[in-house]
Amino acid sequence: MANNPNITVKSVDIHWNHRELTKINNNVMRGLFKMAFHIGNAARANAPVVTGALRNSIRIETNDNEIWVIAGGESATGTLPSNGQRITRFVDYAAKVEKRSSSPHYMQRAQEQIMSGDWVSKYFKGATS
Repeated sequence: MANNPNITVKSVDIHWNHRELTKINNNVMRGLFKMAFHIGNAARANAPVVTGALRNSIRIETNDNEIWVIAGGESATGTLPSNGQRITRFVDYAAKVEKRSSSPHYMQRAQEQIMSGDWVSKYFKGATS
């Protein structure tokens, strides 16, 4: 590239306020947790009930900077009063119920319900504009 005398190159120093950046990150994570818990609660309300195992299997899990609302898998349902042994159920039909049942799309409807309206301001106020 040839030197052009009509172009002035300037440098810019940015001094990040790490305390404020951390505060924004914490607010975003807090908003994600709050939204995930609301989606989980709505999914439990939407899920069809036969034994309650499907509803009991809906949970919030984190992985690094991700938050998941998950249904199915191993679900703790309590303990036996006589010996304190933990009772667990394996709910392997959660995805099948989500796709086709008498009340399908309980997870999808929960997400749509929580993410309707001005959900960005509700969960991420201060972190977005």
